Amino acid sequence: MNDTDGRNMSRLAWMVRALLAACFVFCIEILLWIAPVASPSADRVGREWWQWGIVIAGSVALAGLALDLAARYRVRGVFGVLALAGMVAMLYGTLISPDWSLVETPRTLFTRVVGAQALISFAAWALFLSLTIGILKRGSRALVLIGIAALAFGWGGWARWAVYADDPASFNVTPEISLTAPITALIGMAVLAALWIAYRRMAAANRPLTGTGAVVERGAALKLSPLGLVITLAGLALLAILQLARGALDTITLTIALSLAGLCWAILYFQARKKGISLADVVLVGVTDPPVYWLIAGVLFVVVGAVTHQLARGHGTSDPAEWWGLIFTAFGFVWLPAAALVLGGQAFGRRARALRL
Repeated sequence: MNDTDGRNMSRLAWMVRALLAACFVFCIEILLWIAPVASPSADRVGREWWQWGIVIAGSVALAGLALDLAARYRVRGVFGVLALAGMVAMLYGTLISPDWSLVETPRTLFTRVVGAQALISFAAWALFLSLTIGILKRGSRALVLIGIAALAFGWGGWARWAVYADDPASFNVTPEISLTAPITALIGMAVLAALWIAYRRMAAANRPLTGTGAVVERGAALKLSPLGLVITLAGLALLAILQLARGALDTITLTIALSLAGLCWAILYFQARKKGISLADVVLVGVTDPPVYWLIAGVLFVVVGAVTHQLARGHGTSDPAEWWGLIFTAFGFVWLPAAALVLGGQAFGRRARALRL
């Protein structure tokens, strides 16, 4: 690879990091927390403008770190991505969004960080991989559209009623419909679309001309240099110090979250493979679906979300806030043991086969 190719791959790697960071912000900040800007008249306190700088910088740092681990340990498969999503959730919830994630610790550490943010981080990874790797089979494309419609159906109710989840009066009084969530979602989708188009063009210009052999090791461009890794970790450490100084985070919660993030890292470390194509290799190829497909997906999300946003809140099984709370909590109890068991079993199987050889 000559110097020009190296620079082009470096630019493409940064575009991939930016796209993943945008997926994190879109899914966590817009779809989950639904609090874009602080307003004195709002029912839910949003972020101050300066905090969005922390969100963007922190998301880019986490995207860079996560992609470095994905390339370094040659992550491939659902459970490897799940471990990455869990690590991102632990760090994002404590370092970037403790104002919402940790409002009532230790309960919300497990329901919101380990549960809600881990699930939505996994959704962000799924979105990112769908945008970069593509959905090759028509049947799979249809299933993805069904999944997007289901997500929009749930998000429409969550966006409207999550603010009033603990307010009994909301069952009897329908509050005024706010356009904040839909407009913010549209802005987020526009940013994602712009980054995806730029990524698509850059990937096409740097696509290998030969087959599988040319794809392997492309993911090395996503590994951070020693200096880059130090800067990234130092930036995350500064975020921790800032949140501790603000009083939004305490040392016990930070220790627990870092321990869980370390467990996710250990899972990735022990399941690492030495050869074969990884997700990091493929995302730099950029074989994506047609823009029309994602335009249809975006319109579907907006339409379904807008319809469900109008639905009144019911009791029991008709309460979207209650449903999402149960889903978040259940996911928080399941994902980490499942990832550890499956990836641990795979690593044990590889070691056993190696010993037999």
